[in-house]
Order: sequence, then structure tokens, then C-alpha cells
Amino acid sequence: CCVKSVAQGAWGWRDCVATRKPPSLSACRPAQPRSVEGAGRWPRVGSSCTHNQRRKHAHPGDRHALVLGSHAEEQSDKFTWREDGHFGISDVEPTLAACGRLPRHPLGQGWMLMDMHIPTLLAAVLLVGAVLSLSVSAVAHRQQRDGMVFWAVGLGMHTVSYVFLFQVEALGEWAAFMAAVVLRSCAWAAFSEGLSQFYRRRVPRLLIWGPVAIAPVAFALLFEQLAPRIISISLIFGAQSLLALWLMWQARRTTPGRGQYFLMTGLVTALVFLVLRSIGAFMGTEADMLPMNGEGAVQAVGLVAALVVLLLLSIGFVLMSKDRADSLNRMLATQDSLTGLANRRHLNETLDLEWARASRTGQSLALIMIDIDHFKAYNDHYGHQAGDDCLQRVARTLELSTRRAGDLVARYGGEEFLLVLPHMNDAGGRWLGESIRQAVDMLNVPHAGAPSGRLTVSVGVATTHEAVHPDTASLL
Repeated sequence: CCVKSVAQGAWGWRDCVATRKPPSLSACRPAQPRSVEGAGRWPRVGSSCTHNQRRKHAHPGDRHALVLGSHAEEQSDKFTWREDGHFGISDVEPTLAACGRLPRHPLGQGWMLMDMHIPTLLAAVLLVGAVLSLSVSAVAHRQQRDGMVFWAVGLGMHTVSYVFLFQVEALGEWAAFMAAVVLRSCAWAAFSEGLSQFYRRRVPRLLIWGPVAIAPVAFALLFEQLAPRIISISLIFGAQSLLALWLMWQARRTTPGRGQYFLMTGLVTALVFLVLRSIGAFMGTEADMLPMNGEGAVQAVGLVAALVVLLLLSIGFVLMSKDRADSLNRMLATQDSLTGLANRRHLNETLDLEWARASRTGQSLALIMIDIDHFKAYNDHYGHQAGDDCLQRVARTLELSTRRAGDLVARYGGEEFLLVLPHMNDAGGRWLGESIRQAVDMLNVPHAGAPSGRLTVSVGVATTHEAVHPDTASLL
């Protein structure tokens, strides 16, 4: 890592555990890249570089040449150059720094094939986050109460938190990090509020907003202790993301479409990164001990993960809202608004499908028609509101009478209902029809216009095996 020598008073790359970065990393970088042969050019293809040449030409401030010297001698004595000026080797990877330009990350033990520019990643996160937040807010409507407003606010706060995270020099470390922690915690709380409103589920406010109060307190108490601070804040954010994931998991079977899986993937990605960062800080890993505004592999991966999470959360929630709206539209198009049963359109589609299946397989198909007796007199005597209540009670009775998965109960007309019963013969249809008639009698709904003084129904049954029917109209 790049540290300042106490004896020489100069910056240089040395073996150490760094928790602070130098004022400028250029203090530890050479002005010009040094070739191993010392002639200002890279070796020709096929030339070789021994560990003796590495000793001769390595510069104390050149991080591309000064690493793992003794280890290279023990493992191999010879390295091979590639055409592009970088080296290749078939023996031991750690010895690559002896002859080549491939950069070795100063705070980690791995080799990086490319450098990630932190300011560019930050700009990408801010730009994408701002666009997503504004896009979601543009399609959000408070009257719908579908959680979209909370989601747009959460995306905005999550994006703004990165602005404070990288304003340490202007605001000071304590103020910048505190603002970032509070905004990030509020963003996770807004996500949970959005999911709670989307699922129409009451969640205790303490579970949602409790971590928002705990996070700044933990940060203030542990500000001078880097590892405990990173662990505590990461675990608080992880708990908030876990709450949102738990809300989705509970409603996964009743949520239509596949948008929920995009959202779950984003939450799991954030949770995994937070847990791994906590583990790294607990184990004292050098890269994990740097704050998120540092320049290191963990910080670069954190920004990339933030970009992925923002995209998945936005796309997932918008798709969830669209899938539910599409499901609602399909339901409205096939459901009777008064009784909740299938409407005439759905009935015709299902009847044609079951008729074709019965004709192909030779299985029986039964239809049961139910008509409420003297319903016009009931409406005239009790009023249309009472008539609607009567239709709803009969509809619920029909639904309770049919328990097979393939059966369909539909409203055929004003006071007429139809049951489509695949794989049912005439005897089964007659038995079910009689059961329905008795169930309606047991409701004991008063009917002054009926001879019996209570509400009754008439039931008719027809099956395909009882007679030959050329089409569904003749069966009806």
C-alpha cells in the first residue's frame, strides 16, 4: 500500500495495512512506465526476462515492477512476453509482477485485468438513479395507492446518498457519512412502505422506521471505530432489505407476473453485498476496511452493485404494477361485477373449449341451468338493491356447491346461472342440481310474491351422453 516513510518523509509502496489513503496516489506512481530492459520500450516478442533483470531494473516507486520479488525467485526463473506488451506465463500467477505492466491492486492480493474509474462509476450511478427515480415518479399516482410514490422517493434518496458519500472534502467526513447513512436508511424504509401499500398489508411502523432511528445513533457511537461501524451499518441496511424481501416472499403466490422476481433478485443482490462487506470488515480485510468513498476493489464492486440494484428494483416494481394491472383487466373482462362469477364472455369461451375436449376424448359434459323463481316480483316488492343482494347470496351458494377445480359457475342472464361440469354424467348432474335447489331453500330468504313464501330456484340438467347434440346451443 502507499504509505509515507517516517525516516525518509516520502511516499512509497510498502507492505502494510492501510486505513487512510495518501493525499494523492500520484505520489506513489512513477512519472513514466519503466520497461524491464531499461531502453524505454517493451521487449520484443519471444524475448525473456529473468529474475536478475527484474532486480536490476525494478524501481522502488514503480508499483508495476516492485512486488513479490523473493516469491518470484522461488517459483520460477523465467517469464515470457506477449505481442501486446503484456506478459504471459504458464507457471505461477503471483510472479507476473516481476516482468510486466499488468497492474496489481495495491490494497488486495488479486490481479486486476482493468482499472475501474471510481468517479465514472459514481457518475453512472447518479445518472441512472436520477433517471429511474424521475421516471417512476412520472407514472406514479397517489390516488391509486399502489406504492409507486414511495418507490420513487426511495430511489431518489438512495441516489442522493451517493452524492453525500463522495463529498467528504467539502462537508467533512462525519457530516457527509451521517447524511449518506440517514438517506440510505430512509430509502430502504420507503421501499418497505411501498411494498406494504402495494400488497395492502399492514406492517408495524416500528419494523419499517425503527432502523432509520438506530442507524445514525450507531454511526455516531462507532464513528472512530472503523470495523464496528462498517459492520453495524451494513447489518442495519441488510435487515431493512431483508424486511422488504420477507414482504415479497409472503405474497409471492398471490402476485401475478414475473416482475416480482426481478425485484427479489435486486434485494438479494444488495443483501449479499452487505453481508459480505460485514464479513470482510470483521475479518479485517484491507479492502473492506476502506470506506465506500475510497478507491479500491470493494468500492468499485459496491458502485457496480448499486447500479445493478437500482435497475432491478425499478424494473421489478414497475413490472409488478403492470402485471397486477393486466391481471385486474383480465379479471374485469371475464368476471361479472355484481356476483363475482364468470360473465357471459368467459362462459362462452369455456363452454366451447370443454365442448371440443368432450368431443375429442368422448368424455361426458354436463350443464346445469339455475333460474330464480318469480324474481321480477321479488324486485318489484323489495326493490332493486334487495334484488342485487339476493343474486349475490345465490351466487355464493352455487360457488360453495361446486368444489372441483375444472367446474365453472357463470351468470348466464339476469337471474339465470349456468354450471359447466366436465366429466360428469347425467346422474351426477341431477344429484348436484338437487343439492343446489335444497341449499337455496335452506337460505330461507323471504319472498312475498312466491307461492311458498320464500325464495326458490328451478334447476335443469343436460349431458352430452344422454342425447346427441350437434353443438353447444342445442345442449343449452
